Amino acid sequence: MAEYIAKVYFWLCCSDTLSIEAGSDADAIEKAKHEAISAMESHACPDFIDYDERREGAISYIDRVTPNGQEEVTQSIMFDDDRLYPDRHAFLAKAASLPADVESPEAQAEALRQYVTLIEEAKVIHAQFA
Repeated sequence: MAEYIAKVYFWLCCSDTLSIEAGSDADAIEKAKHEAISAMESHACPDFIDYDERREGAISYIDRVTPNGQEEVTQSIMFDDDRLYPDRHAFLAKAASLPADVESPEAQAEALRQYVTLIEEAKVIHAQFA
């Protein structure tokens, strides 16, 4: 059997506690968003890291180990479903499957119905992130 080396990347769920002073609830929300971005960009260790729930993985590369070193086998392989944002990914897959060229009036009417349904789904998904 051959020996291989695989570099695997995945997301960990982390949390931080932020102290915010604000004049109103709306102001607190906006300041929390700003502080959250700063916390995510920080190199400081967060308050908590959940090591039990690893998410959305990718294999960066797989190399075969040979007597002369390593030989590339493959790169960039997604191997895990998206447990972080499943609705968003299902939506993108549905959008990608819609027809781009429709000629008959019947096909155009059906495509329009599908596009309108997709727009409504986009509004729901967007609201989750707003």
